[in-house]
Amino acid sequence: MAVGCFSAGSVWSPRRCLPSASYKPPLLSEQQPAQAHHLPRLAQIAKKAEVSPRGSGFLAGYTMAFVLLVRGFKGGILAHSRQDRRLSVRRSQDEAEKAEGTAATGASVPTRMQLLKFAAPLAAVSVTGPILSTIDTSFVGRCAGTVELAALGPACTVTDLIYLICSTVSTAAINLYAKSAQDEHKLRRFNATCLSVAFFVGVIAAVVSLTCGEQLLRALGAMPVMMGVARKYVVVRALGLPLASMACAMYGLCVGRGDTQTPLAVQVYLSALLNVCFDWLLCAILPWGAAGAAWATVAAQATSFCAYFLLMRRKGQLPLPSAEEFLPDFAEMKPVFAIFLPVSFIVVCVLSMYACMSGFVNNTQPLPMIAAYKIWITVFAFFALCADPMAAATSTKLPPFILEGSSQKSRLFVRRAITCAAGVGAMGGLLGAAVLNFAPGVFTQDATVMEGARNGLFHFVAILCFMHPTRVCQNSLVVHGDLVFYVIAQTCLSLLFFAGLTLLAGRCVAGSISAYRSMLTATLIFYMASLKTYGFRVRYLNRRVRIKD
Repeated sequence: MAVGCFSAGSVWSPRRCLPSASYKPPLLSEQQPAQAHHLPRLAQIAKKAEVSPRGSGFLAGYTMAFVLLVRGFKGGILAHSRQDRRLSVRRSQDEAEKAEGTAATGASVPTRMQLLKFAAPLAAVSVTGPILSTIDTSFVGRCAGTVELAALGPACTVTDLIYLICSTVSTAAINLYAKSAQDEHKLRRFNATCLSVAFFVGVIAAVVSLTCGEQLLRALGAMPVMMGVARKYVVVRALGLPLASMACAMYGLCVGRGDTQTPLAVQVYLSALLNVCFDWLLCAILPWGAAGAAWATVAAQATSFCAYFLLMRRKGQLPLPSAEEFLPDFAEMKPVFAIFLPVSFIVVCVLSMYACMSGFVNNTQPLPMIAAYKIWITVFAFFALCADPMAAATSTKLPPFILEGSSQKSRLFVRRAITCAAGVGAMGGLLGAAVLNFAPGVFTQDATVMEGARNGLFHFVAILCFMHPTRVCQNSLVVHGDLVFYVIAQTCLSLLFFAGLTLLAGRCVAGSISAYRSMLTATLIFYMASLKTYGFRVRYLNRRVRIKD
């Protein structure tokens, strides 16, 4: 049965829909009145279609293309207008934030991009130690063996702990430089005081490493098979601590006067490059193993000190008194020690936690897993210390708003700093997890160790996301002068962490991977509790700033 222009078993073609030659339209009287006025136009279309059967298809195609073109053009205009509206709303929000961060004095709160630009050069000294340890770990793991790589775990924990205590001299130099820069004589005395205190601290640290190094290694759970290698590494690294401490003091003097390019060139480019060359010479060419890596680090630190001294003296940034008047008295050293000692205590609390983690792994895990944890913690330490530049930016930028008595500015700055720190922590966590997952072969050739280094990637990212904002809150407490709460809170949190790990070590099965992951979970809970504690305290202190308004 035919339906319209189609019939059963037929194939559609344009000519089947056209009027045949014998077709005669009905008379006008036979049409409905409502359809009569369409007949002339239909006759014209039929006549054109009879002459050019494909014309109707072309006409429909052109019409459709024109309609689509018009609609696409209109849609593009509408999308562009919506984007313009979004940009205008975003600009208005930015202007509102700028207006919010500007007070009667005209001082504005730094934007997030400004904070990141300020903190970027300050990462030089923060990542120097992890860079050197990472290079040592890579060369020892590929050129020496699993035993020496595992020995670097407790050995580097001891040396990094002592080195970071020495590096806190730079904190005192940064905070006290502005008070001494106004007078040339005071500046000379201050430079001499900082260098003298740094040398004194470095000598004390070297003596502690030489006399108590073996006891510290045993406390961290170093096995007898690795004790000889670890002991030799600690002894060699101790010889470079005085020069390394003085280099940290000169870094603080550079940052105090606003020079961030000299530390960037010396601490990162020169020191890391020399360490690579010395590691290649002493580990790959000369089979000195872990001891060769230690000598390479000491040589790089000594070169950094010489480069600092020469560059700063050439630029006129390090005026010093004569040799007869160089040594400071107790009154001149007291302000430096007043900052150095509390900050050192906090550093000891934090790094003791990592030492406890290393001891837990050494006591509960097999040798390949100990070596894998050394790789894990080396990569983690690199990205963890990247939180220090943002913390230093907090110490530098927040005090003017507190002295001004602006609670609104203080809250806005801390909010922006915490946001930047969280972003940096997340980015560092993802990069570090990618290194551990896809490139553990950079550190070792043992397949078992590489597989062990891939454990705990989620904890790696999550811990860094919480730790970086925690550092901002901690430095905010220092800026507010709330050191008593800071010390008490850090001590209590550290004791709770130690108690939790001790309880966990007694219940877990030795050698199980679940014990290793439980330790990382305890560390994550520690940083979550720290961020909550310090965050509430900083919020309370920022609200109290209103009293000064």
